[in-house]
Amino acid sequence: MDQVIAFTVVEVHLSPWEAHVARALLESEGIRAYLGSEHVVAAWWPMSLGFGGVRLLVRREHADQAHAVLNLRDRGELEAALIEAYPPDVVQCSHCGSGQFVECRSWPAISLAFMLLFVGRAIFPPAKDFRCQSCGQLR
Repeated sequence: MDQVIAFTVVEVHLSPWEAHVARALLESEGIRAYLGSEHVVAAWWPMSLGFGGVRLLVRREHADQAHAVLNLRDRGELEAALIEAYPPDVVQCSHCGSGQFVECRSWPAISLAFMLLFVGRAIFPPAKDFRCQSCGQLR
């Protein structure tokens, strides 16, 4: 006699991309997950609510474990662990040691961008520099 495998929906997403990220998270934890209605929603996205969204499915016996992993994600504990394991680079001013910068653009770069907009019908964003808020030094 054939064995029947029962699946349960653990989350519903409006976007197939969000559903793929959640599926990849579960699979990275060793929980096999599948997506339901993924292609229908991707083909006709404005009707995603009408189709019930993209369903994230797991085997019924893994549902509690999947909910636990998704709850860790929702509480931000996975992101905190990632930041702890790979801290972001702290950029400091070489002149005064400050870590506060403000974005600035030079006037020649801005004027060149506007000239290209009107002459060449194409716009290229002017290059960005970062200026230290404490001492004014360009980085």
